[in-house]
Amino acid sequence: MKRSILPVFIFSLLLCTFASCRKTDDVPLVHIALISPDENTLWRLPDTVSISFKITGDQAPDHVTVRIVNRNYIPLFGEKHIDAPEMGVELSETMVLHALHDTDEAPYYILISASVHEEYQNNYFPVKLTNKPLAYQGVYLFTKASVNQTALTFYKSGMEPVLLARVSGNFIASDISDYYQKLYLITDIPARLRAFSLTDQQQVWETEPLLPYPVYTDVKTDADRIYAGMGNGQITAYSGLTGQPKLVAERLTDSIPEKIAVLDEFVVGYYRSRINGYRSLVSFYKVSGVKKHRYPIDFELVTFLAHEDPANVVVVGNRDNEGLFTVFDPYKNSFEETVQPGVGSIETACAAWEGAYLFATADKLYMYQYDEHQEKLLKELNDIPIAIMYEHVSGTVFVAYSGALVLYEYPQMMEIARIEPENEIKGLALFYRYE
Repeated sequence: MKRSILPVFIFSLLLCTFASCRKTDDVPLVHIALISPDENTLWRLPDTVSISFKITGDQAPDHVTVRIVNRNYIPLFGEKHIDAPEMGVELSETMVLHALHDTDEAPYYILISASVHEEYQNNYFPVKLTNKPLAYQGVYLFTKASVNQTALTFYKSGMEPVLLARVSGNFIASDISDYYQKLYLITDIPARLRAFSLTDQQQVWETEPLLPYPVYTDVKTDADRIYAGMGNGQITAYSGLTGQPKLVAERLTDSIPEKIAVLDEFVVGYYRSRINGYRSLVSFYKVSGVKKHRYPIDFELVTFLAHEDPANVVVVGNRDNEGLFTVFDPYKNSFEETVQPGVGSIETACAAWEGAYLFATADKLYMYQYDEHQEKLLKELNDIPIAIMYEHVSGTVFVAYSGALVLYEYPQMMEIARIEPENEIKGLALFYRYE
């Protein structure tokens, strides 16, 4: 893991300190009994779970915190906080559990922490967590249906087209929540954020950006929330289920968040100045929306990509007509070594597998191994690609041009399918379902 172990050490030290507030042979502050689930229950993720418990004793806690932690006692899914909990009755909290990352190591525990007059007591109850199998279902293609209109068409794995919707507005960006089985789409003219149920094949809600400068710039999903960048200089988190605003990050009045990345603890925005084009990466706390850092950069961002450490993000951009790769750590507000492959400007890029990424120039497609700083030419292209994606279940590379979507089998890069819609392609999204 790239991040320093210092935060983990400090967190572990705090937990030990809390536990040491009451020695093992002391009378406990309170008695906490887990009602449900049973200890060592197996949860298959993603899932929404309920945790019920009862508190008894002579002193009522000031507050109780419920978390699910890994072997390093790091919370995996945030926390639930109960002030002045009632004694002797069943207390219950619901938690949304996203899929585990590779770095979320077992064993896992439900951690219920009680505070009584600034003394802490931690109670650990073992549980088992595993991810559900993930199966590829098909690809959603966004095309320009007519003036200020976008069509959403789903192509199943057998490539049979099914029109999902035709909506007003020009395509800006989209993302899919595997947890909620919903597709989120942002458009311009009019500026809208819409949610579509992939189970019922229909739109379920829509919302508009905040004033002033009412436009959307980017959208990303994260567990039960979706994050959208807006022209007024803010990033807003919405409920993925209802579309209700849940968090509005601190506003930057001088800049616009053109791209966003959602990490474990932070939301990172690529901001551009309204006045002089000044560019920076700005980090906000996911819990509060408070700005932590602002880091000026001297290159144009192409995209953010997932890193093997979910606390960091891979940054792909262009400087002086040459593409670059680097890793940004929002906690330390710093970059790793920046590498430029030296093959020209990057048009688009995507994550492939751990440590490997695909990127395309105007006429070539490459595979890039970040740790080894080596690129490999995969395919010469006949046109400028607008997007590429890697389907990891079957090992298929999707290359989207304005007039066609072409599928290649990796690593031979033989063409295995082609879609040529009547209208111009503006974007695509791969759809997976947990079985």
